[in-house]
Amino acid sequence: MNNLCLYYDMLSPPCRALYALLKVTAIPFEAKKITIMSGENRTPEFVKINPRKKLPALKDGDFNLSESVAMVRYIADKYRGQFPDHWYPADPLRRARVDEYLEYQHLGTRLHYSYLGVYEWKALMKGHNNPKEKEKLELNVKKITHIVQKTFLGDQKFLCGNEISVADIFAANEIVTLECFHRDPFEGFPKLSDWMCRVSESLTPYLAETLEEMFALSGREVPPRYTGKQKSHNYQLMDPLATKSHKHDTADSSVCPCLVCEAFHQSSVNIQYGGRIQLNMALQFYYNPISCPSRSVRIFLKKTGLLVEEHIIDLSSDEQHSPEFLKINPRHCVPVLKDGDFILTEGWAILFYVIEKFSKDIDDHWYPKDLRKRSRVNEYLSYHDGSTRQLFSKVFRDEYLSKMRSYCKPSSEEDAKENVKQMEYVASQLQDTFLKDQKFLCGDEISIADILAVAEVIQPTLSGRDTTKNYPKLAAWVERVKESLNPEFDEVYKQFYEIRRNFMASSDPSSSIERKVIQEMQS
Repeated sequence: MNNLCLYYDMLSPPCRALYALLKVTAIPFEAKKITIMSGENRTPEFVKINPRKKLPALKDGDFNLSESVAMVRYIADKYRGQFPDHWYPADPLRRARVDEYLEYQHLGTRLHYSYLGVYEWKALMKGHNNPKEKEKLELNVKKITHIVQKTFLGDQKFLCGNEISVADIFAANEIVTLECFHRDPFEGFPKLSDWMCRVSESLTPYLAETLEEMFALSGREVPPRYTGKQKSHNYQLMDPLATKSHKHDTADSSVCPCLVCEAFHQSSVNIQYGGRIQLNMALQFYYNPISCPSRSVRIFLKKTGLLVEEHIIDLSSDEQHSPEFLKINPRHCVPVLKDGDFILTEGWAILFYVIEKFSKDIDDHWYPKDLRKRSRVNEYLSYHDGSTRQLFSKVFRDEYLSKMRSYCKPSSEEDAKENVKQMEYVASQLQDTFLKDQKFLCGDEISIADILAVAEVIQPTLSGRDTTKNYPKLAAWVERVKESLNPEFDEVYKQFYEIRRNFMASSDPSSSIERKVIQEMQS
């Protein structure tokens, strides 16, 4: 009898990804189908397994785990001898590349493909028709597809190198969803189309098996592209980690597929701090005090005593789109970590990389080595981007950013109320299904989950909103996290609080409020 049990619904992309991964790696498991459309995920029996009522869910004996990326890490660690390394590499650099995509997908591939997929489903089942909404969703999907092809895939065989990884399985299952609505998601993206054929070949016959139910709903058989029968084209490929540096095409110098750049531009501000860990070269960290992941990573770097040179990127003056910064991160976001010639984006991917590289010098409680404790942290991190970060950020955009950035349009009154309602729901989830009666989100010791979560919970307070007033346990947790992270917390949040004071005191707030604080930091 298998201890490992996967609860799934094949209409869910993460479920299909986990199912195919377990099959292709020959890890024995029991599969239990839970039909979301009939409400099986809301039954008392299933709620005991996953109180958040979501799929997939994984049960290993008396240990239950939700969130698909957390499951990948649990499986990779528990079955390391049986689990082929290329799926989720042990090498810190290669694993960091996979983590980078896995974090990006939550608010990138998964978010925007899901939105368009939901629109198409409503159009098919309910006759929903809103041309402006559809056009916006299609444009967002094209932008995301362009990013995946150009900044992740580039000239590689797969998204994170020349061997397939879990990043490819997750991406493929999001992208393929649109084809069941008679769309070609690869139109205009030939390299990505070839990539899909390679993924299908690597996952034959399991990818096609997971897609049968979804295509059957639209009265179609699984297309050859997903069965391994349609072959990819051959062209010269590169290994981004075997090549230490490479040149950019001068016509498109802002794009660097593997983010390992020989061009490196120093910022005018350098703040160095250090502690017990001695390095030959300081890590380079690019951040902005308004960015939640920036504050989270910055606090962690300070708490762990790493030698770091900081570079402030002024988002209020659009510095993230400057040619110099785009050479560092073509996705024009902060934070970014540069370690020698290795550049990494995405907040918790950076945290994982730092913890892995300097594990001997970093206290275990931040990201425990114990498999089950670590999996609890991973579970929250996988939940974080698509829930806490996404929904608290919507309120932040409505109440703060829309007043500070001309390009950020406020939501309608109805949508703004719905955004607050969704944020309140996530706050209740944090309090009731993660925190419960513990001191911190994943146990009685603070972890990187708390650092990331508290930044998002605090973010809407920039406009004066009290995000925890209806959640006393969550409010007490915020204070415990601050106390545990001080004095570094107050040091990192000093500029954040100053911007909030200036915003609240201004009758006509503008981006100059942020710019003034940034200029003071640079002086």
